[in-house]
Amino acid sequence: MTLAEAFMARNDIQKKIDRTIEELNSVLITEEGQENPYTAISKEKVVIDLMDQLLNMNIKIDKANINNQKNLLGLRILDKKISFYKDLRNLIIHGESRKRFMRGFSTEESAVKMIKNMDQIYIGKTLEDLEIKRRNMDRQLQKKNWQIEV
Repeated sequence: MTLAEAFMARNDIQKKIDRTIEELNSVLITEEGQENPYTAISKEKVVIDLMDQLLNMNIKIDKANINNQKNLLGLRILDKKISFYKDLRNLIIHGESRKRFMRGFSTEESAVKMIKNMDQIYIGKTLEDLEIKRRNMDRQLQKKNWQIEV
């Protein structure tokens, strides 16, 4: 099984757990005369078994993912950089419409024109470059996931 297939299998196990918990919740409390304790107990055992399967699958995925550690950490850093530049861009875009008020010796307030100290085009270009780099790194990671055996 490849790492990509293991991710899909893990997702399937999680869906089975969620579905079985819903089924357990529907039979946990029933009307008097319709109780069937064996159904609830069997569902509970299925949930516990699926959780153990999920644990084992996560262990296998983590062991196999060691090969991807450099790319995974690189993606995290790229995400932080992208977030940083998006925040800068938003501050510049929204900061243009704001005016700063200063109080002088009198009680009157006077508006002070705010200026940008960073170029919006530079920020936009840097953000675009980082997003392209992130997409390429993500594609490489996805490709490797189909090659790494679990």
